Amino acid sequence: MAKKRKQDRIKPISQVAEPDISGMGGLSEPVIALLLALFGFVLYANTLGHGYVLDDDLTISLNANVQRGISGIANIFSQPYRDNCFGGCLYRPLTLSCFAVEWAIAPNSPFIGHLMNVAWYSATVALFYITLRKLIPYSNSILLCAVVVLFMAHPIHTEVVANIKSRDEILSLFFYNPQFIPVCEMV
Repeated sequence: MAKKRKQDRIKPISQVAEPDISGMGGLSEPVIALLLALFGFVLYANTLGHGYVLDDDLTISLNANVQRGISGIANIFSQPYRDNCFGGCLYRPLTLSCFAVEWAIAPNSPFIGHLMNVAWYSATVALFYITLRKLIPYSNSILLCAVVVLFMAHPIHTEVVANIKSRDEILSLFFYNPQFIPVCEMV
């Protein structure tokens, strides 16, 4: 019988195991995303005891549509963002609807607003990690986690999370991330 040539010993690509580049001890991607979200929650949990600050009063506690709670949502979708404060051309009904629901649950309670901001920010961080993983699929998970932690803990985000009114910015990024994933998959 003839000797096997070197070419015969090479495995087809479909049989070659992909190298483990995660560097995260075998943690699955959802677990990593959940851990990052938990870290984000802990990082900004100190805001839970804060009151209304800066524009929070104008947007929430002095906004008649928000104070109506759930019954004010129809007006929220038909009027500008700061209808009775400054007028203007801003239109952000999803954010104000969230505030109206929170007002219906706990009227004039900044705690629930801060809790929701921290929760939305934590979820946004998890989606950001998932989006990066889709964009750069063969990158090291430790490196991606470092990027996400740097993003999450950057001081510029403190104002966004600490001001309840800034939920519009958190929601913008939260809903942007899933929209970006199909783009990443097409590339």
